[in-house]
Amino acid sequence: GRIDAFFAQIGLDHAQSGGITATLKLHRAGEVSTHECHTHIKQGDKTTRIAAARVYYYAFTLEGNPYAVLLYAGAHPNEDVTREWHFP
Repeated sequence: GRIDAFFAQIGLDHAQSGGITATLKLHRAGEVSTHECHTHIKQGDKTTRIAAARVYYYAFTLEGNPYAVLLYAGAHPNEDVTREWHFP
């Protein structure tokens, strides 16, 4: 099914836009690819930053295998977030 419906069943909102950009820098075979997204799970809108929990993630398929990389989890960030992952 749809990912937003899945999260709605457990009381979380799925969002695909917003003011924060989450970036994944994927290191693989000596090369770096950069992927930006706004995809996140959220709870607590129109409240304080600390009460507005956010989980930013990036989902992709590589060599036929699905991956979901956690980019940030915590209070609503004040600025964009970047994470690097070294693929084995």
